Amino acid sequence: PARVYSVTQGQSRYSVTVVDYNQVQPILTEKAKSCPAGDVVCKGVGGSGEGWWKVDRRAALVYASWKFMQRDAKVTQYQWNFLELVEGHQLSLTNADKSRTFAAVYMHENKLYMMESTVPPGYPEPSWFSQSLGFLDERGIGLRYQEIYVNGFPAPPRVNRDLQRGNRIDAPGPTPGGQKR
Repeated sequence: PARVYSVTQGQSRYSVTVVDYNQVQPILTEKAKSCPAGDVVCKGVGGSGEGWWKVDRRAALVYASWKFMQRDAKVTQYQWNFLELVEGHQLSLTNADKSRTFAAVYMHENKLYMMESTVPPGYPEPSWFSQSLGFLDERGIGLRYQEIYVNGFPAPPRVNRDLQRGNRIDAPGPTPGGQKR
């Protein structure tokens, strides 16, 4: 399942699409049950997971970036990046109408976040939009990892922000000190 959040301001467009990959395992495992016997292209192999669910989830970051590259646009920058030490990809594109698009793709806790901002020719590059994204812990406190977080692998330790007031992305009314909301 995916959700799109978007806004238009004048000729500029901003959107965040969130795709929840938490259900990919049961969905593709169930689908694999209807595959012909011995069809590894359908059923999956070894470390791919039944129905290729592990590959589907693992490749989501690259696939989302690839879809941006398939547009009628010139890719002027493509780079690996991180936000709050969550790994991701960033792309800058010049569209056919000379507008500029900045895209950022991150995957955290099996959720794919695709941020896109497009501005008309002559406007400043809209990269600041993707920098507004942050991740919250279960208590509503902005989180940051101590090392690079790679989805699908054990999460590294988090920076302890309980004693830091006013994190840039805390939810309204966070509950520091270990209490869950």
